[in-house]
Parts: sequence; structure tokens; C-alpha cells
Amino acid sequence: WSRAGGNPFFVSELCRALTAGKLEGNGTMTVSEERLFALPQSARAAVLSRTDLLPAPDLLVLKIASALSTGFRIRELAAVRVLERIKSQVVDCVTRLVSLHLLRQDGEEAERYKFSHAITQEAVYWSMVSEQRRDAHAAIAEALETDAEGREAELLPVILSHWQRAENEAKTCTYLARVAQLRLHQF
Repeated sequence: WSRAGGNPFFVSELCRALTAGKLEGNGTMTVSEERLFALPQSARAAVLSRTDLLPAPDLLVLKIASALSTGFRIRELAAVRVLERIKSQVVDCVTRLVSLHLLRQDGEEAERYKFSHAITQEAVYWSMVSEQRRDAHAAIAEALETDAEGREAELLPVILSHWQRAENEAKTCTYLARVAQLRLHQF
């Protein structure tokens, strides 16, 4: 209840799960008795029942975005090597994910996006197996490394966090030392 932001989030996710791919051309829907018995029992399950219906490129973009967690710009997302083969589709994928209420624009910045709800981000993130999460974090860290020039104070701690989650001990130690050095110079 409290994690879902109250009943409205869960109810809206149930409605979206029920209607995912089921609306007729006139905006009406027929729900079978069988479908009603299969209602998701939690907000997380409702989110995952919708993401299971996504086309593969959209789901891949959503999973990588979930590993970015706090929000992202499309250019940052498109720079992740895991998305290289669908790089030209990233903008369209994000647009569809926004229309499905899985992502939303960050009000602070027009080119920045984030998940529509923390539970949505967590559900997608934890739906990946550990190897996928590690690979996603390693790919994100590599992409951020190329963008760190002149933005060390902002990006080094983030890169460190991604290398830790990727379970790359050598890179973690390297970035831990770099962040420590950066913090020493800031004081």
C-alpha cells in the first residue's frame, strides 16, 4: 500500500494490465471471466504483466533504463553498447514507453526521462536475472566513462556505483581511488 503510493497507483496498473492490447477500435473492451481470475495480485505483478507484452526493443530499452535508475537523457541511453543494434530506434522506444505510462518526461528538463513510478522501475530492474543486471551496469559504466571528461565531480561516483553493481573488482578499485582523490581535492 505505502510503496504503491496508495490505492490509485495499484488500481491504475490493474486497469492498464487489463486493457493492455485488448481495446477494440471503438475504445471498448470485452473481458472474459478467465482474464478476471488472472488479475495481478500486486502493483509489481501488474507492471510486469504489461512489460511482458512489449516488443523486444522496447523491453530492452526499458531494462537498461531501469539500471540507470535515477533518470536519463536519450543520448545517454543510446550510448550504452547493449543498445547499439537498435540505436536508431531508441527515441521511438522511449516515446512508446511514455505513451504506455511506464516512463515520463522529467519535469525539470525536457530531454530527461524517468520511470512513471519507483515501483515500475524496481519491477523492471528486478525482473532481470543477475547476469543481465551486471551486464547492464558494466555497459552503462563504459558509456559514462566516455562522457566523463570535464564532468568528473558529477560522474565519477556514478561510474563507481555502476562498476560496483557490475561486480568488476578492478574497475571498482580504480574508481574508488579516483573518487577518493576527487573528494580530497574538493576539501
